[in-house]
Order: sequence, then structure tokens, then C-alpha cells
Amino acid sequence: MGVFRHLPLLLLLILGTSGVFIRATAPPYPALLDLPRTVNVSENAPPGMSIAEFILNCTHLNSNISVTLQSVTPPTAFFNPPAISPSDTVDKGYSIKITLSPAAALDARQVNQYTLVLQAQCPAEELVETQLFVQVRPEDAAPQCMGKFASADGDLVEVPENVAPLLPIYTVILQRLVCGLRFTIEDNNSPFSISSSGQVLAPETGFSLRHHNQFRLQILVTDRRGRNCSGILKVQVLHVHQPRVNFTVPWQAVMVQENTGPMQRITEVSASGDNVRYKIIAPAFHRLYTINSRTGEIRNTYNVDLGQFPEAAYTQLLVQAYDMLHPSDSATMMLNITVLKANVLAPRCSPAVFVAQLPETTPIDRTLMTLTCMDPDVSNSSLHYQVEGDQKSRYIFRMKGHQLQVNATLDYDSESIAAAGFQYVATILVTDSRQPSQTTSVSVLVTVTPVNEYPPACPVHSTFSVREDAAFGYVIGFVNGTDWDYPFNSIIYSLIGGAGGSLPAFYIGPRSGRICVLRPLDYERQTTYHLTVKLQDVHNDVDPTFQRSVSCSITINVQTPRKEPLVITRTDYFWEPTPWFMVVLTISGILLLAALGWLAWGLLCWSIRREPTQLLLQDRSLPHTASVKREKGDLHDLSKEMDSSSILSLGQFDGRAQDPLTGREYLFNSSTGARRWT
Repeated sequence: MGVFRHLPLLLLLILGTSGVFIRATAPPYPALLDLPRTVNVSENAPPGMSIAEFILNCTHLNSNISVTLQSVTPPTAFFNPPAISPSDTVDKGYSIKITLSPAAALDARQVNQYTLVLQAQCPAEELVETQLFVQVRPEDAAPQCMGKFASADGDLVEVPENVAPLLPIYTVILQRLVCGLRFTIEDNNSPFSISSSGQVLAPETGFSLRHHNQFRLQILVTDRRGRNCSGILKVQVLHVHQPRVNFTVPWQAVMVQENTGPMQRITEVSASGDNVRYKIIAPAFHRLYTINSRTGEIRNTYNVDLGQFPEAAYTQLLVQAYDMLHPSDSATMMLNITVLKANVLAPRCSPAVFVAQLPETTPIDRTLMTLTCMDPDVSNSSLHYQVEGDQKSRYIFRMKGHQLQVNATLDYDSESIAAAGFQYVATILVTDSRQPSQTTSVSVLVTVTPVNEYPPACPVHSTFSVREDAAFGYVIGFVNGTDWDYPFNSIIYSLIGGAGGSLPAFYIGPRSGRICVLRPLDYERQTTYHLTVKLQDVHNDVDPTFQRSVSCSITINVQTPRKEPLVITRTDYFWEPTPWFMVVLTISGILLLAALGWLAWGLLCWSIRREPTQLLLQDRSLPHTASVKREKGDLHDLSKEMDSSSILSLGQFDGRAQDPLTGREYLFNSSTGARRWT
């Protein structure tokens, strides 16, 4: 039984030594069948040729089997990784095939045997490792040229005129590559050269105008024994249009608003070059955008509505610019178009209102709150934060990103903040970056609480004087302490210490600081009093029990009342006019004197004119004068008589004459002698 069990393996080994391809079958008991073993391969074996095939038998069919080529000794890349396929002959088995790689160039003179280490594993089974020995069989054959290269017309290769120097442009085609071959270009007047591996190389200095654009190369291949083959290679040098088309930027990103209407200008691309034209080459089927082939201006073909075209939110276009006369001269750029949803909602912030109480000693840079805001329209919109307010509150706060911070001292000790109720009122404006921009206001109300920062200060004037005969309650002076905390100078005064159980000599008002005499003073017993006054501030801190105080020393000097002389004061009143009044008075006196002179002159003239008339009357009334000169008792009757007679006589005048002294004319009665001035 033992001999028959190993009989299939012996047959496979015998068959394997006679050829390259081996197919082995065996009972499914071992996990990896037919290995280890040795295979023979000709050094002329072409790439891709299968050199060995064996079976991997698993307990269960599963696609998660693993067969790997762990190592090759000596190291080489001539062998492909194992190819795995289900077996057609063995149940629950897999066919494993080892082939030569495209880089395979076996040479028995260099290496005549390779050792391949293989590892195989079925699911839930142990790992199996085995070896495959590949022996390389030498072949002694003359070189044989192949393909069009060996034909009468030869092979053709086209080379651009700007090809890099010494760049391989062609490889001589042989049936197999044998070591020790020599390649030569016969009658070589061309600028080309050929390497030891049969590669035709471009000119070392490149192509120039003196070169032809067509070359015919006769290439001879010779082995070590002098055996050879030859072939023809024709080289066509192609004129190359120098590329001139180039985009100024390799890519561009554009953001546009939705619902702006069709055929709106999105952007414009620009490329340098001659006879430049533009087209959109990707995506192949786009319907939202179109490009002007001459100007490169891109417009939307439809009204971009994200509700109707949600895919238009982000579009990537590949734009090509090309030379119209040389289409191969082209360049491409990527254009990213982002459609922004219409901005109709303002940012939403939390908290919507910030109210706080802060002590006036709050340090600068302290963060008061972190504002959380979002744009309901889009989630990635950037927001701008700015503090607004009146002149008093604007610079008290600042925004650092979305954090509200203290920017200046919160002063409680000022009249201006007291007039505002010790409150700072500001507004945080949160504006989104989209168009049209939307703004949300967050109100900030901060109430400043007092902190008792400063102790009271002693007054500058600390010495007072009082007469010894000062009465009870006499006010000597005031202790004027100061305190910089608001409310300013809110101080309570008190005297510290005393003369034991004796009555103190002085009293100080707790609120006013007024020092009064409390008992009689005696200069002979004590001339100087040194007192200590305690100044304690109140109502300067949010905690009413927190107070500051200071002790101040004052001196009161007692003085010897003295008798004051009796002073009688008599007041003499006199009038001292101003200069302008004297001028007016002088002018008025002159005018008065002139008026009196004129009046005297008028009276004088009047008396002179009246005197002749009286003489005439006296002459005419002379006969009647005797009756007039009677007793005084009859004088009154006489005057009445004269008056009545004269009045009667004036009623009739029968003549007219002229007074010789005054020249005035008068009327007269020739019978009575009565006259009347005309």
C-alpha cells in the first residue's frame, strides 16, 4: 500500500523532467499538492510563459485563500505572483500557476537555477510553505531579427524634432535576447547611435536645421560566434509646433448667488497664445453653463435655483484653451463654481441679551461671555462681530472672535457713570459675509458695582485757633477729609481718646467735620490741644461692612482775649461829579445866562417903548389928576372912574400920529386926548 500511495508523485516527477508545462493531480488529502519539485525552463522562454501549475486543495471552498511568492533565490523580478483560479479537475481545489514576468530574460550562463519559496493557506487551516526549483536550460542559437524590422521595407518610427538628446527612440526586435550580442549601424552618416542592448538613441546634440527629416538606418546584429541578422529602421523627424497656449492661472474658484436670472456673467478665463479659442471639455454633458469660444466669458444658461437644481451647488468645469490653427497646442484649467443660497435670514445668536454685574476692579482682557452664532441660510458662512454703543460704552468692551471681553477700566468713581445709573449699555452687531448681508443685534447691559479702593485722606489744614472766652458751641473750624471713592467724601468723623473721665473740651460733627467748643477753656491752664480725628469712609463698597479709615492729628491753640479800642466812625458825604457832567453843566449855564440876557434886553426895550406912552397919558389926564390926588379912602373909587372913562374914551379915535422917540404910530381922540398904539 505504501508503494502505491507514492506512485502518482513519482510519475509527476518523471513527467516534469521532460518538459516545461506540468499539470499534477493527486488525492485531496494534502493542502498543497505536487510540491516541492523541480521544473526545467529554456533560457529562450518568452515573458508571460507558464512554467509550473499545481493544485491547492482546501477543506471548504472559499474565495479567501492565500498563495504568495515569499522569496526568489537569487533575487530577481523574472517571476509573476502566483495566479489563482478554481480547479476544473479537483473538487474543492484551486489551480495555482507560475508565469514569467515581462522583465524575464533568462540566461543559463548567468543563473542556471532559481529557488522559489511559496506559502499557501486555506481559511481556518494551517499555513503551508514549500519550494519550487526552476532550472534554466541553455540554448545555443543564432540571433534572429523579427517583425517589420526584418522585412524588406523595414520598420518606421516617427520622432519629434524636439526629442531629448540620447533618448531611446526604438528597440531592435529579436526572437530572443541573447547575451553577448553586438549592435552596429552600418554606413552611419546619421546622427543616431545604438546601445549594447539594441536601443536606437536620439542625436546627442539634438536635431538641427542641417539634418534631413528622414533617415534610413541599416542595423546589424552579431553574436559571439559571428552569426548575425540585420534589419532596416526608417526614422521620420516630425516638425513640432511650439506650444504657446497657456492659462495665466491653473485653477479658479468662483462663488455666485442663486436666483440671479439666466445668462448672467459668472467669470471670464484667460489664456495666452495665438488664435486662442475656449471650450468646456468636462463634464461632457453639462447644461448649466456656457462659454464664449472667443472671449472665454462663462455665463449660466438657466436661472440657477438650488431648489430646482440641487446639483448646481458645486460644479467643477474643465476648460480648455487651444490654438485654432494647431489644436494640439492646448492647455487646461479647472474652474470651481459654488452657488450660494440666497441670504434671507439674519444670524441667530445665543444669548440674545447679555446682562451682568461686574465690580469696578474687573481686569482688562477678561472674557465676559462666549457668543454662539450661526447663519440659518448656510452653515459655513463667516460672521463678523463688532461692538457699537455711545461714546461712554463703545470702548469699554471689545470682541475677540466671538468672545466679549473687557477693553477698558470699569470706572465706578465718576460723575458721568453715576448719571448713567452705573450702567454700560452696548450692542454687538453680528453680520454674515453673504450678499445681501444680514445683521443681528445682541444687547449688552453691564452694571458696575462699587469697590472701596481708596482710604480717606487727611486734610491739609490741621491747626486751629480759639479764644479762651469762646462760648459753648462756638465753631472753631472744619476737618475737611477727602475720599476718591464714589460717593465722594462720604466720611464719618470722630475724636479718638480723651482726658479720662473728664468732660472733653471739643466736639466734632460726625458728618460735617465741624469742631465746636464743648466746655469753657482756660488759657492759663492749657494753651494747646492735640487731638486725633478718625476718618472712616462709608457707602463705598457693595459690602456695607467693608470700610477704610485713617487717623489724622490736629492742633487747637487757645488765645489771651484782649480789649479792643472803641472806634467811632463818621462818614462825610460829598458829591464829586464826573467830567462829562461838568461839561454839560457849563454849557447849560452859558445857555441860561444867554437866555437871561436876552430876556433883560427885551424887558429894557419894552420899558423904553412904554415910557412915552405913559407921558402922553399923563399929559392928557392932567386936568383930572387933582380929583385923583385925594384921600386914600377915595382912591379906589377914583381908579374905577378913570378906568371907565378911559375905556369909554378909547372907543372913539379921530386922529393918528407918530411917537417921536420910538417911531411907533398911535391913534388919539382929539377931544379927550386918549391914545392907542397901533
